[in-house]
Amino acid sequence: MTKTPTIPAPIPGADALLDRLRPAVAAGLNLRQTALLLRVAAHPAEPVLFRCLGGIAGIPNAASVTRACDGLVAAKLMARWTDPEDRRRVVLALTPAGVKLAGRMVGTV
Repeated sequence: MTKTPTIPAPIPGADALLDRLRPAVAAGLNLRQTALLLRVAAHPAEPVLFRCLGGIAGIPNAASVTRACDGLVAAKLMARWTDPEDRRRVVLALTPAGVKLAGRMVGTV
């Protein structure tokens, strides 16, 4: 005898979250790239240091952060450069296209 599975109650806000992520999906971003894009967008007044990005975006290792950043740079959504005052520091900032995409996800554009 098999037990009939119960249908769970809808999770409030799930549809709204999916709607907010649609621009990232349409742009071909994966979840890590989307998280990085939004974390950098959360700090528009100052460029974000690469070494800090994995921790604030919840990505477990530097290689995953590098791959996600490479994809965002290739898509022209993020710029990456070496700090001219300290060449050990890699700095990230959104491009205008990255700002626009992040704005569409959070509803400001």
